[in-house]
Amino acid sequence: MLGLGWLAFRAERSHQIAAEQVLLDDARMVGTEFIRRSAFDIAFNGYQTVATALLRSAAEGDPGLPTSLPPHVRALVAHLVVLDHGAYRSIEGGQPPAWLEPWVRQDAAALPRERQEFVVRHRVEGGQAVTLVLVPLDEAGRRLAAFDVNLSAQRPFLQHSLDRGPLLPAIIGDHQLTNAMMSVAHLDHAGAVQLEAGAPRHPEWEVTVPYGAWMDGALAGSTVRVSLDPASAPRVIAGGLPRSNLPLLALSMTGALVLLVLVVRADRRERALAREREDFVVGISHELRTPLAQIRLFTETVLLGRCRSEVEERRFLEAAVRETVRLGHLVDNVLDFSRADRGSLELQLRPRELAPLVAQIAEGFEPLAATRRVRLRLQLDATARASVDEPGFCRILLNLLDNAVKYGPEEGEVTVRLEKVGEGVALAVEDQGPGIPERERTAVFTPFHRLDRDRSSASTGAGLGLSLVHELATRHGGGCRVEDREGGGARLVVTLPLVEVAG
Repeated sequence: MLGLGWLAFRAERSHQIAAEQVLLDDARMVGTEFIRRSAFDIAFNGYQTVATALLRSAAEGDPGLPTSLPPHVRALVAHLVVLDHGAYRSIEGGQPPAWLEPWVRQDAAALPRERQEFVVRHRVEGGQAVTLVLVPLDEAGRRLAAFDVNLSAQRPFLQHSLDRGPLLPAIIGDHQLTNAMMSVAHLDHAGAVQLEAGAPRHPEWEVTVPYGAWMDGALAGSTVRVSLDPASAPRVIAGGLPRSNLPLLALSMTGALVLLVLVVRADRRERALAREREDFVVGISHELRTPLAQIRLFTETVLLGRCRSEVEERRFLEAAVRETVRLGHLVDNVLDFSRADRGSLELQLRPRELAPLVAQIAEGFEPLAATRRVRLRLQLDATARASVDEPGFCRILLNLLDNAVKYGPEEGEVTVRLEKVGEGVALAVEDQGPGIPERERTAVFTPFHRLDRDRSSASTGAGLGLSLVHELATRHGGGCRVEDREGGGARLVVTLPLVEVAG
């Protein structure tokens, strides 16, 4: 009995640790997103703006800060100096500190050969954090401007990064977890707090995330300190943080059978929580990161005016739209899966001919298939007819197409077949990929399942697509299965009851 009690205690403690780790992982995600935003804002909207103004004024005469520079950007410059063919002179900001000239000369001599618009350096002087920004004014490096940064002037940029929107994806917390429910603090490279906002600190739930080399080290050495309010735990963890069941366990030790049941339940709950957390975080993070990174790359390129022509600008915007469609498809999958899991997914079935609908869906998917240069081939029976919910049927085919393109080869071919089979209609999507092992052909339709060979692959997903296909096919009165494609690859088939056309 004591042994079983000890096992129960360990299982409960392990479950507690796993649940706590969810809050810490979410806090790290908050810190990483804040670092991405603030490093971009300070480097490009701050240092880049100052460097561009200095280069422009140097080309027109002596370098200086134009009066047209926004006040919050101008405030970043504490002292502006110039090193011109070895001659050091102060431009703005009054008498510069004594340590500035030797630092400028030392770092000017060590500048990299390749041309950079600005270079950022950090150190601690007299217990205070100091940052130096060097701006080469000519190709040979004989003239440069440098300014030490007024670190307190970074606060508006940091606040803007915080105010741009939720730091956690809306899917975490079901749109209810706001920045006000977390404590976010920015510390400079000397450890001084430059910004602290949000909820009160909870040191027991706190994580510290370093800036590292983000944006060429614009804030290297600085850190972000984040903690989530434990009161928000029910929004991100089913049932919230688990409460202690030790009193119940003490009473349960009077019966070995009851105690054994509690141990097994706690152990299963722990394993399910850890597995679902790992699958969901890894899958969703990858699936969200890929289109978001592409959207950010293309839109920032356009916004910064780096397109070489209007044609290239339009091509970048079209690519951003395609990635937005891909992101919307993923979000729709998650929302439909959530509704199905809660039993609130409603379908309205109506008889209709399926061939025009399949062709329409495939045509809309072609831009996404084109990103991997995959050709779609349709073989449709115009007489195939079934009772379907149009949005639900669309979700079925889109998930099958996405799965085929994702796991098939680039420049390959995906075939969509629609035909009458006996008393039903069969919709089949065939790819030229590695196929699905026979032992896993049932498991692929369960939530969060991924093939063993794909767990470390770049093409891995969140494990929701095929489970949603199975759910929707079942609610249509049909089913789904996996077969081998002739010549290699996988053939995923969805069957629906046939509806005859009224004569």
